[in-house]
Amino acid sequence: MSRHSVLPVLCQLAILSLLALIASPATAQVTSGTLYGTVKDPSGAFVTNAKVTVHSDSVGAERTVTTNDHGDFVVPNLPPST
Repeated sequence: MSRHSVLPVLCQLAILSLLALIASPATAQVTSGTLYGTVKDPSGAFVTNAKVTVHSDSVGAERTVTTNDHGDFVVPNLPPST
């Protein structure tokens, strides 16, 4: 293959690559957050079945979850706050 016949193929490949990048779907932005934590008593022991409440005055949201056997909790899908 001569140099002159390779150049058009490379140009076509470059154009197709650019089109593929432009046409690929954009990744969605996340508009919420998740809070992870562990509840321990003063001696360092895990606190099971503790109620954890997250409150935001600016958004007017409040969520309550309960810790597991290891004192862990997760509060998903929290709205953004300022």
